[in-house]
Amino acid sequence: MISSSLRFTFLGLTLPALPVLTLSALLVGGCTTLSYLEEGERLYTGTQVEIEVAETHSVPRARRVVGALRDSARPIPNSSWLGTARPKLWGYRVTGGPEAPRLLARIGERYGEPPVLFDQVSPEATTRAIRSWLDNHGFFDSEIEMSLDEAPGLAGLHYTVLLREPYRVASIAWPQDATPLSGVLRDLAQESLVEPRSQYRLDTLLAERRRIDHGLKEAGYYAFHPSYLVFEAQRNHPERSVDLTLVVDPSAPERALKAHRIASITVHADYLPGISDFDWRGDEGAPLGETGPGTRSEMAGIEIGPDFHYIGGKRELRPELVRSAIVLEPGRQYSRSHHLASIDRLLSLGLFQYVSIRYAFDAAGELHAHVYLTPLPEKRVEGAVRMVTRSNGLSGPGVQLGYRDRNLFGGAEHLGVDLSTAIDLRVGREQSPVERWELGGAVHVSAPRLVVPVVSRSDTPESKAATAIPRTEVRAGLQTLRRMDAYRLDQASLSLGYAWSSGSVLRHELRPVEITFVRPTDFSPSFTALLAERPSLRAGFDEQFIVGASYSVLAESAPGPVGRTAARATVELAGNAISLGERVVTGSPPDAETPTRILNTPYSQFVRVDSDTRHYLPVTDRSRLAGRLLAGAGYAYGNSAALPVSRQFTVGGPNSIRAVRSGSIGPGALPPLSEGGPPFDRSGDVRLEANIEYRFPVAGFLNGALFADGGNAWTLSRQMETSDARNDAPDGRLQPRRILAESAFGAGLGARLDFSFLVLRLDAATLLHKPWLAEGRRWVLDEIAPTSRDWRRNNLVLNLALGYPF
Repeated sequence: MISSSLRFTFLGLTLPALPVLTLSALLVGGCTTLSYLEEGERLYTGTQVEIEVAETHSVPRARRVVGALRDSARPIPNSSWLGTARPKLWGYRVTGGPEAPRLLARIGERYGEPPVLFDQVSPEATTRAIRSWLDNHGFFDSEIEMSLDEAPGLAGLHYTVLLREPYRVASIAWPQDATPLSGVLRDLAQESLVEPRSQYRLDTLLAERRRIDHGLKEAGYYAFHPSYLVFEAQRNHPERSVDLTLVVDPSAPERALKAHRIASITVHADYLPGISDFDWRGDEGAPLGETGPGTRSEMAGIEIGPDFHYIGGKRELRPELVRSAIVLEPGRQYSRSHHLASIDRLLSLGLFQYVSIRYAFDAAGELHAHVYLTPLPEKRVEGAVRMVTRSNGLSGPGVQLGYRDRNLFGGAEHLGVDLSTAIDLRVGREQSPVERWELGGAVHVSAPRLVVPVVSRSDTPESKAATAIPRTEVRAGLQTLRRMDAYRLDQASLSLGYAWSSGSVLRHELRPVEITFVRPTDFSPSFTALLAERPSLRAGFDEQFIVGASYSVLAESAPGPVGRTAARATVELAGNAISLGERVVTGSPPDAETPTRILNTPYSQFVRVDSDTRHYLPVTDRSRLAGRLLAGAGYAYGNSAALPVSRQFTVGGPNSIRAVRSGSIGPGALPPLSEGGPPFDRSGDVRLEANIEYRFPVAGFLNGALFADGGNAWTLSRQMETSDARNDAPDGRLQPRRILAESAFGAGLGARLDFSFLVLRLDAATLLHKPWLAEGRRWVLDEIAPTSRDWRRNNLVLNLALGYPF
């Protein structure tokens, strides 16, 4: 063993031995890779590019040109450090390569690199690739010289490229004939991606072709393909410009040059690919015969509209529901957006696992649409087990059971029945080991329509082009939470909600009616005394009605080079309608000191805002960085002195700050119960929380994660209201300048068994910053001692859960 206390002195500098020896080993290992070469073999060192700019010419961003030309060369040489060490190649050689035993071969394949030899390089092909890149970016008259870079056992290519100013687009001419296709092309010219005086770039022209093809698909040109568009270029050498002319390939089939209307639509319900008798075998664009398997005469089914046929199965599903979900219409022009909207709307019914739409031309050249629906099981029972375990003795097992019926009355009505229970135990406790337990149940029924007193309906495809069918949901639930030696909290709720989409990005949910009855009971003597000392805490535990409404909006971007973002915001208002009625009747506003009662129970009045923003950034093909920001605040006024405890914010737990148990810290710098703090579940009027997690594969179904969490909850009033409370004592109130100082920060690592349909997650985390400690002592990095049993028992938190935390 090499002691970390050893030092090397070099050029007057004293350096730690371990990094020096490691670096030396890598350099030596890089050099020894040449000893594995056979006689006459040489490692390929890559392609170097040197740029020279011709006199009187200007080349913007020449450095980027150098990098792009170098990257266009193939093959890619072995990765190296400091230009000489090739640790991955060395590792591949050491493990024995593909002929090694299975385990070593897998290690070498995953973490090593096979040698890239100069014999695998074609200088002619590399030259053509460089020339192609130059021509595709407007450097038509560049000059290229090639030479070899050679050393013992090594060889590479060196290019010197003489660049002149790139050619720019002078004009683009669009077809001017009187055909309908040319008319559509001229209409599409107004949003062209090719701008005058822009540098000629082939990738821009390819993107322009795709844009035009998308526009043509919207105009009914179903059989058109981007390859039928050709940009003819005429170079003007003195002006270094290019005149472009868009033409349609004369060899394009006649069918592609015509806009098509959909002659008929046939829905194949209960379709099982490769099994169903009506598995149509035609490819896209292939003729559809008049007789034999898969013909219209054989597949007529039920006619649910003119030229609209439905072939059903055993499922009791009203065909009219499927008909209303499909935006495509017989007799109307084909539209790509209507095609995609139909698929999305059918999937939003929640009845089908897969939906596909195929098209075929018959002998007369008419376009026919076939909709294939692969059903999901209508009824299912599901369950989940979750558990949070802390090495100091606290654990939290929980069970969730659910029943689902996707087609309750034959119209895609969903019935859901959920039961859940959870319990927190303290192992080794002398009295009852139960810290807290909860039991809840909910029933919800939803229908794929807006059930409102007045409905404005239109059957035009434009009015039905939303990507999800609106749904109406009624939900009722009961929940009981018992905190041993403190209180019991019973809650009953009833709500009516509507969900709909606007386009493919935004999802909306409006709950105009939300009624909740909250009844705290069974206060222990110690908790009763605590509430007497703290009126603001006591107000949150009053028996009360919550009558209000809420609105949520979800925005989700499509995956792209910079990842995917999803954001949800929710606004909840309670008690305002009742308060307004009280003002009208009595002429005076409600007062929290003498609150107005409904059925002898005060009603709550507050506003609450909550947001959840997430971003997923790909790092490699199989790893990504996930981040989340939670922010929320609530404010009680009018008839209420404090937010109901059921509407307050908590932090901690397997999907929050994983280094602490749910509801065990805060608000602010108040110490937890384990540190001598007051014995109540911690919550606040404001929450700020941030999480970041790096997710990476390990082997097979096993994935790993490194994560960090931070945040806390705060109140908008004092939590320390005793007469002898010091002014400098922590009171849980939000003070913007102290947000970071009063935030808890934790970090850890996790393992995930990801089976696609099920993710089993185990996270281990510890706090790095404890906001309740004295200032200057809150960072506890120097106390981390994973090998110490006492440290693990008091600081390490294990979370066992299903699914990803966000």
